[in-house]
Order: sequence, then C-alpha cells, then structure tokens
Amino acid sequence: MQEERLQEQWRSMAGAVLRTEQGGMVKVCYPGIARGASGPDFKDAVLETDGRRLVCGDVEVHVRASDWYAHGHDSDPAYDNVVLHVLGRLGCWSTTRTSSGREVS
Repeated sequence: MQEERLQEQWRSMAGAVLRTEQGGMVKVCYPGIARGASGPDFKDAVLETDGRRLVCGDVEVHVRASDWYAHGHDSDPAYDNVVLHVLGRLGCWSTTRTSSGREVS
C-alpha cells in the first residue's frame, strides 16, 4: 500500500527538484510512463542532474532502500536501465547496483 502511494506521488513530480543521498540534485523533467506488475515502475523518465546533464532511463520506487535487494532487482537484467531509485524512507543506507554492477542514484 505504501509503495502505491509513493508511485502516485512520483507521477506528479514533474518539475520537482530532489536531493540524492550523495548530496546531488535531480530535477524531474518527465517522471516516465507507469508500468504494470513486472519490470521497473516507470519507463523512459527524463531527469536533469546537477543542473546540467540530462539522463534518460527507468525509475524504481520503494519504501526502503533494502527493498531493491529483497525484490531481487540487483540480479534482474530488466532493471539495468534504472537511473533513479526513489525511496519513501532512508533507514539504513545501501548502495543500489544493477545486475551489470552499475551504481544507481
């Protein structure tokens, strides 16, 4: 239930400026297209990082950072195009990595 609320909030984030855990800034130019049950929550999002670089890719929304690993996304190639992992609460910080080993913001 909490994840559904977070996903609904993400849909309305166009124009919002967010801060990453690492202290960077991310502007949501386009939140992406909501997906169904499998794969990342949003496809083809457009983000501006630190006011200068456009990044296009997928977005995954979770209540906790640890949900990325609990759901097996770290070993699922369907999540390799995720460029932003949105969290409802930080809790224990955890680096988010794709199956290819790339770190996600």
